[in-house]
Amino acid sequence: MKALRVFDGHCDTAVELWRRQEALADASCQISLRRAEGFDAYVQVFAFCTAWLPRGLQESDAFCRSMRYFSAQLERNRDGMFLCRTANDVESALTGHARGAVLAIEGAEAIGCDPGRLDGAYEAGVRMVTLTWNHQNALAGSCHTGEGLSAQGREFVRRAQEIVQQADALESEMALYAGLHRGTLNIGIITSLECIDFGNMLSAFCEKYPEISINIMQGGTHRLESLLIERKIDLAFMNKPQGQLDRSLCFCKLGQDAYHLAVASNHPLAKKKCISLIEAKNERFIFHHPEQAAAQICLEACRRAGFEPNIVCRSGNPTTGLYMVQGGLGVALLPSEEFRSHAVEGVTEITLADEIIKEVGIAWRADTSSSLIESAVEFVKNWI
Repeated sequence: MKALRVFDGHCDTAVELWRRQEALADASCQISLRRAEGFDAYVQVFAFCTAWLPRGLQESDAFCRSMRYFSAQLERNRDGMFLCRTANDVESALTGHARGAVLAIEGAEAIGCDPGRLDGAYEAGVRMVTLTWNHQNALAGSCHTGEGLSAQGREFVRRAQEIVQQADALESEMALYAGLHRGTLNIGIITSLECIDFGNMLSAFCEKYPEISINIMQGGTHRLESLLIERKIDLAFMNKPQGQLDRSLCFCKLGQDAYHLAVASNHPLAKKKCISLIEAKNERFIFHHPEQAAAQICLEACRRAGFEPNIVCRSGNPTTGLYMVQGGLGVALLPSEEFRSHAVEGVTEITLADEIIKEVGIAWRADTSSSLIESAVEFVKNWI
């Protein structure tokens, strides 16, 4: 029989052991160390859920008591199962033929829906929290009511994100002190980055820091700016937004590019190498998506030239825009790098006498405490 490596995402055993006063080693519950003896490796998520307990039991008190009881059980059986505090702990258990426990809270009533008690839960080993369990509470609505987060719920989520960020920063800091560059960078990028040689830059970074894994997501500048503010990404390679950059962010210019006009090769304007933008005032425009800084940059350029563009279609992908031009849908203002990297037959590039410039750079949160992010920013600045 093939050996099994098991990761189970949920069980109520932790609270049930306390209620029944049974031992983790050989409990009458569905989960016990004895029942797991047939697994080659095993990690179990133990969820503390107090919302369903009989009335008369104060939920946060029940959590504290069951947590103490379960922690004592883990200590008593430390040779049979250890507490996983990091993703590396989970991986070590599954690859090292061991048994690990991950602690979770199912329904924040267990800690009184109090953002201030998240730190204590984290210190105790809790690594996952669901806000509600089947019914509305002070943080959010439920599957039955449909309400979203309350003001207290938003504060709860914000504090949870801060704790995770601080823990990640500390892990990166410890790795750096040990002479290592290890961890994960979540990077947001816009579609056109040829002007800063992004592909070769990323390749050089990964070669220098092989222990750093990279997660990349694509979006418009405004979307990436929001993700940085919400701490959902670490870095963003994007256009400099028109107007004021959010005060919580830093931006470093790495390069620039000019927007040129794309027209079908049989269009009357295709005979010209350079035009003033006003000459295109009667054209139908294929425009950028509103979440892209390019949309505002090009719109303001048209208005400076003295006209409001007739926008017949929007696309978040400049290559798609080129094919729309090829099909005769209209004309498009696109980065010059796009014509070089994605030449499309039947489309002509026309330069503009009144230049439209986009500045491309790297953005990050000003309050970052991660040496990993700081090292990445420094690498990018030196690369350019």
